[in-house]
Amino acid sequence: MTRPLAVLMVEDLESDALLILRLLARAGYDVNSLRVETAEELRAALQEQIWDIVISDYSMPELDGSRALAILQASGLDLPFIVVSGTMGEETAVEMMKAGAHDYVMKDNLPRLVPAVERELIQATVRRERKQAEEALIRSEQRFRSFVEQASDIIFTLSPEGVLTYVSPNITEILGHHRDAFLGKWYEDLVHDDDLPATRAYLKRLVATGDKQDGVEYRLRHCAGEWRWHYLKASTICDAGGAVASVLGISRDFSERKQAEAALAQAKEAAEAANRAKSQFLANMSHELRTPLNAILGFSGLMTRDPALTADQLENLTIINRSGEHLLNLINE
Repeated sequence: MTRPLAVLMVEDLESDALLILRLLARAGYDVNSLRVETAEELRAALQEQIWDIVISDYSMPELDGSRALAILQASGLDLPFIVVSGTMGEETAVEMMKAGAHDYVMKDNLPRLVPAVERELIQATVRRERKQAEEALIRSEQRFRSFVEQASDIIFTLSPEGVLTYVSPNITEILGHHRDAFLGKWYEDLVHDDDLPATRAYLKRLVATGDKQDGVEYRLRHCAGEWRWHYLKASTICDAGGAVASVLGISRDFSERKQAEAALAQAKEAAEAANRAKSQFLANMSHELRTPLNAILGFSGLMTRDPALTADQLENLTIINRSGEHLLNLINE
């Protein structure tokens, strides 16, 4: 199975170029080639097409190998550059290698060209993949940095022992301290004493098990001296061997919500106290009203049984008794 290969030849002799192309074809390459002789032709070829490799003679009337290499480097393309020459001495070859050529082959030893091409194509692939990985890493770091800089929460990392190794810049806005004041410090030095046991236990479980844990509430001191409530949610970052290398934490300031909850609790307690006071007041008033009212109802009821009462007296007592019972019903309700 043939392998496609795009070769840019910098060669003034067509016969030498054809010999090189035959060697590559015999090695199993489906060669697409272009031969150039001048600097202008070389620059135009580098811009017009994608090449896999550049094979250049060293001594030519209008363009030597050194200048051809310089033109390739100026283009910014990372292509293997192999010098093939019949007149280049060892000292010149060493100078070309120092300048950036990847290999050189003497024309009286052309069979060495194919292995050199194969090796440099592999190395070019490795360099390209490494560059792509580095660029992807840079983009990932830029995205992470942008995320961290725009986040409303404090993002930090701890060593497994609990030393701060990174703190997001927004800590200055949230707590008023410069981030450098935190780096290298023990997290326990920053947490309120009353919250240390719960925070310490949370991180200890996290490092020991690596399992996700429910968050923990704790207080951090603002530069103005007040304690701010934060909610911490953390996870572990492991090394290649699976051991915990660091702890990634996200700390959210929820002091306003905590204050609102406290105010709501106070309002609820005040309302409950008012309800208790009202209930007690009603109970006391009910008792105070029932005492004389019971006497009124009792005596008015007894008096209505007196046979000596006139009709008007009986009616008046009945009105008194009926009004008292109505009042008693109101109190009961």
